[in-house]
This record gives sequence, C-alpha cells and structure tokens, in this order.
Amino acid sequence: MDEWDAIWTEVDRLLGGGREDVPALTAHVRAAQEAHVVDRELRPEATARWLVALTDACRRLTETHPDYDADTEIATMRMIATRWLRPARMGPLPSRS
Repeated sequence: MDEWDAIWTEVDRLLGGGREDVPALTAHVRAAQEAHVVDRELRPEATARWLVALTDACRRLTETHPDYDADTEIATMRMIATRWLRPARMGPLPSRS
C-alpha cells in the first residue's frame, strides 16, 4: 500500500468510528509528502488534525441527517480533501507503475 492509500485507510477507519490517531496520520502525511503525492507546503501535524476534523464532521453529518445519502457525503468530503492535499500547483502525479 502506498502512503496516499494509507491516508485514506486511516480516514475510512475514522469514518467507521475508530479512535483518532493524529500521530499515525501525521506519519502517513509526512511519508506522502516525501513521496511527492501530498503538497509539501502543508504542515503534517496540522494537516492530520484537519483530516480528523473533516472526517469527524462528515461522520456527524451523516449521523444527524439520516435523510442525507452517506455515500454521497463521504465522496464529497474525500473530493474536498483530495483537492486540498493535491493542489494543481503540484503538477501531474507520478505514474503508478
């Protein structure tokens, strides 16, 4: 599993109600930055905290609004986070050979 996938595995675990682990997520963000798949201008620990907060907000949104489609809300949160983590100024992503 690459570091980009490791970030999303942790986010999925949090969405499922798992206990937050900012240090582990920070390590994944830092490793993803070293692999050039996450913007290197972001501070890893702050980025991990914001990912936890976004995940928590998404989970609460779907829990408090059962009429919202959970899959749509999760997909939207993931798109927002992806665009934030991988801004256009980074250029194309490395190929996954």
